[in-house]
Amino acid sequence: MKGSFRTVRALLLGALIACSLIACEAGRVVKETGSETHFLRECGEGCGSLSCHCGVCTRPCEAEASCSGLASSVECVGAADHTDGSCGAETAAICDVRCTDDADCRELGSGFSCANGLCRQPLGPVCLRSDPAAAEMVLIGDVMLELTTFSGDLAALARASGSLATSASFRLYASSLDSFLAGDVMSVGLQYDRAKAEGPVSLAVMNGGETDVLNEPCGTAPTVDCAAVQAAAAGAVNLFAEMAADGVGAVVYIYYADPLARAGVKAGLDVLRPLVQAACADAPLPCHFIDLRPVFEGHDEYVGPDGLVWSTAGAVAVADTVWDLMQAECLDW
Repeated sequence: MKGSFRTVRALLLGALIACSLIACEAGRVVKETGSETHFLRECGEGCGSLSCHCGVCTRPCEAEASCSGLASSVECVGAADHTDGSCGAETAAICDVRCTDDADCRELGSGFSCANGLCRQPLGPVCLRSDPAAAEMVLIGDVMLELTTFSGDLAALARASGSLATSASFRLYASSLDSFLAGDVMSVGLQYDRAKAEGPVSLAVMNGGETDVLNEPCGTAPTVDCAAVQAAAAGAVNLFAEMAADGVGAVVYIYYADPLARAGVKAGLDVLRPLVQAACADAPLPCHFIDLRPVFEGHDEYVGPDGLVWSTAGAVAVADTVWDLMQAECLDW
């Protein structure tokens, strides 16, 4: 009876979330600070929502209005004004920041300096991946990874950096139907089992836990003693142990932002969060925990009408966050 009930509940859950996702907005939102958009960084690590021109991440422009939101001192600078030859055969003007010394570049963030009259941030050490086909990197979890643009956005960043072959994509196993973190027959663990049956796994990017608390099984004021919360936390511990035993190199665990107008779900996620974070910290393999609350704070547009599932803009923001961590930690696949 328990298995039958969970099957029906998961089917209804998947249908509900999928329907709400269809109504999500389609437009992307460019984040409005230089450090978040990669503005004027060299292109080798990808440009996020910008594009690569004259060797840096920026936008082409015809007037300064095209550069709105990138920096307070931004200008539309012609290719001929790039005297270092970085524009090559490019003739279009680009959004840029002129300078006379390093102090003029401070608003763009740390690491920027004045070079040939323009602000630039050179690349740090290059993070080289061993497999441009990404054959051993998998994505597992719930609807956030399954039905949003996240996996494509993350792959686009990897391709832009040269880390992923143009024709390649990451192995996606995420499913709204098998998305319980608790280790039963409808768990994220089944996704991992399918993934490793099809080939080796060296890096797993995942989420999990929201399905376990979505129907408020612990009531509106859950505590750590709730059976569903304990089962979800145990599921995370067991999955990390299985991955370590299988030789998985690392895990990136994406944990949820606060849902909008879903107080019961938020209460469950708040109770489960520290337990999953502790399981990640104590895991017998490198586990990198991402708390999305700071990323989504002040950005209601990052979720769709149901208050839970990432919108297109939200998926872009999550992909940027995950990719930045993967670069900083030089996670191989």
